[in-house]
Amino acid sequence: MKFDPKDIVEHLRHNLERYPYADGFPVLRELLQNADDARAGVVAVHLLEGWPEAENPLLQGPGLLIVNDGEFDARSAQGMQTFGGSVKALDEAAVGRFGLGQKSVFHLCDAFVVVPEGYGEHAPFVVNPFETLGRPGDPCLLWTSVADADAARLRAAGATSLPAKRRLNLWFPLRRPHIRPKPKSNGVVANDIAPASLSPLADWQKLAELLAALRHVKRVSVVIGAAKVDLDRRDAPGMVGYTLEPGDRCFGGPLGVGLASLGRERRAADDFFRDLRQSASWLRTRNRDTDEEEPQKATPHGAVILVNDADAKAELAGDWAVLLPVAAAFPRIPKEGKGRLRLILHGCFFVDSGRKAVIGLDETSVRLGDAHPSDEAGIRAAWNRSLRDGLVLPLIPPYCTTP
Repeated sequence: MKFDPKDIVEHLRHNLERYPYADGFPVLRELLQNADDARAGVVAVHLLEGWPEAENPLLQGPGLLIVNDGEFDARSAQGMQTFGGSVKALDEAAVGRFGLGQKSVFHLCDAFVVVPEGYGEHAPFVVNPFETLGRPGDPCLLWTSVADADAARLRAAGATSLPAKRRLNLWFPLRRPHIRPKPKSNGVVANDIAPASLSPLADWQKLAELLAALRHVKRVSVVIGAAKVDLDRRDAPGMVGYTLEPGDRCFGGPLGVGLASLGRERRAADDFFRDLRQSASWLRTRNRDTDEEEPQKATPHGAVILVNDADAKAELAGDWAVLLPVAAAFPRIPKEGKGRLRLILHGCFFVDSGRKAVIGLDETSVRLGDAHPSDEAGIRAAWNRSLRDGLVLPLIPPYCTTP
């Protein structure tokens, strides 16, 4: 069987067309998830003008530099350069196995640069899906290598954004007419990305909600033009997540000036809806190492997080989440006064491929234990509803009034 490298670009294009770019914040959400999966403690995001004198055209114009201090090894490099599959598929602790993940960055660019620093002998590289499609004279062939001087530029910029002994420097050049992969190609998607369009990335309320749900990341810094956001939960405990022992645990604390979170997570016993997980229709994933199919892991874990912005206009809103928010759980409820409350309802849910919906929760509810699905779609929906009704919703404190 022959593999056509054109399928990589077409796969990316069709996937991204199904899930439009919106305002760019979902891309940042996916990158924060990846950093959290890599156990990063700090993530810095900086919109830069680029270096006109750089050798690689990808560095010559504006781009987004994202730096984190997470783990990085040969498997990480393989995952970044793997298309059409995921090395996280069997890792229940990796949120990235649920959604678009790294593919979402191709909303911004057609190739990106990775410069590891402090991780041993890992050399810089370019993730360029057009590399094998290039013909003499095509611009994409000029993207393939990272000169020492270009790597030094990214390392210096990364050190400014995040002083640390180790840094993973990721450079995402914004799509623009001067760096088309081929003379008559608009790239993976047709839209150019103006630097000003990335201003939503500095939304401190959304960033606070993400930080409240991350397991490892303690600080997020974002600089987009004149807008600067620096949120730090310092020593406030975060969610443990899927490795929590059976039982309950509280977490949360200050996130920044006027911002705080309060959370409660629960890990059910392993017999929680065991019949679903042992069903013949339970989802299976190919193990890339053994080439054997294995049951996809799902942990009976749920959490409820309340994020409070004391100075904002009063309202209550809620999101379903797989650690980080996925979709609205109920419409916003405006109130008088101040105190914006955001309720994050997390479970180890199955989501759609674009991380825009939790499967089965927008359908007519089925009472716990009533459904006996016999196909994969039914299994996904039944598991999600079981988590919602039996694990997540019971964590919400009851509302009491004084007699």
